Amino acid sequence: MVKRHVEELSGILPVYHNMCINSCIGFIGLFKDLELCSMCSRSCYNKAELKRSGKKIPVKQFLTNCMGPAIQTMWCSLAGAKGMTYRQHCITKIIEEMQPQDGKESVEFSVSALEDYIHGTDYLKAVLQRDIGPDNTVLMLSLDRAQLYQNKTSDIWIYIWVMMDCSSDTRYKKHNVYVSGVISGLNKPKNINSFLFPGFWHLAALMKEHLQILNGSMQKLFTSDPYILTFGANQIGITQLTGLVRHHGHFGCWLYCLFSGCCKNRSGHYFQAAQLPRDHHVNNSDHSDVEIDNIFHETHTEKIHRYNKNLQRFLSDSRSQAAYERICLETGISKPSIVSGFSTGCMLGVPGCFQTDLFHLASLNIPDLYLSLL
Repeated sequence: MVKRHVEELSGILPVYHNMCINSCIGFIGLFKDLELCSMCSRSCYNKAELKRSGKKIPVKQFLTNCMGPAIQTMWCSLAGAKGMTYRQHCITKIIEEMQPQDGKESVEFSVSALEDYIHGTDYLKAVLQRDIGPDNTVLMLSLDRAQLYQNKTSDIWIYIWVMMDCSSDTRYKKHNVYVSGVISGLNKPKNINSFLFPGFWHLAALMKEHLQILNGSMQKLFTSDPYILTFGANQIGITQLTGLVRHHGHFGCWLYCLFSGCCKNRSGHYFQAAQLPRDHHVNNSDHSDVEIDNIFHETHTEKIHRYNKNLQRFLSDSRSQAAYERICLETGISKPSIVSGFSTGCMLGVPGCFQTDLFHLASLNIPDLYLSLL
């Protein structure tokens, strides 16, 4: 009764879709008509119940919470509406402080002013190009694994949307973080895109058809289009989101930089070594030392252009398995990204919209190494 009452008050209804019992795929999109998993051949339905009553009862389902009603609910209260105006107040102030250069606004700032994503060059360019306006709702996605119980195998995968319109001290509070999807374990998803598809499809529809919202502080209706700032995930999920090769590939950077790895003789595992080892003569691994400074000179626009050019080559020239593997090696792309399905004016663009997971590096891995030396 409580759940039903909350659904009636908020307008947020959970959506369930069938999934493989081994968590391989979600039976949605291209897989919606399948009754057997395309990876493990397990049935989508309970065979015993199907044989007994003829009813198709799914053996397992995953949850999707649609983002549209959540955005509307955030705006409808007085406190929520005031909190959602933080981004616009900041960007108005920043644009006023920009010094005109040859009749154009500058997006250069001193280091002391870089306090939030709002001061980032890519975000400001999107604002100046009017891809992001005052009525847009800016979102960030994060996907990761969670273990529900400490001493029990209880892995699930969750993806959330963070309301980036709120201030930095409140946007990560639980009332501003929206759980959009829950994928039960125990196995890790083999095709994470199939589980993301329902929520992404809903968000893409909002970008196209717009979302009517009531501003609780001003008591007026306005139209808002979602804008996705970044996508983040753990090591398992990020490669499926990006469509890039994994970290041990020739170009294994999550951010699609120009760092070219080195591998041992007769080994397909590349390591991100900046300096070429002495007497190292291996095919596709005999390049000169990597100059780190040169890697960071590539702009956001140049990176997107390089990615799109390589993706076009990937799609047109991968006519055999051998050609596919060769192009993967040369371009660092293993498949098109699912986020490319969003409108180009509603996100930063692939691959610039992806971010790294520094939590394990900065909070767990490096401190553990340093502490062991004490």
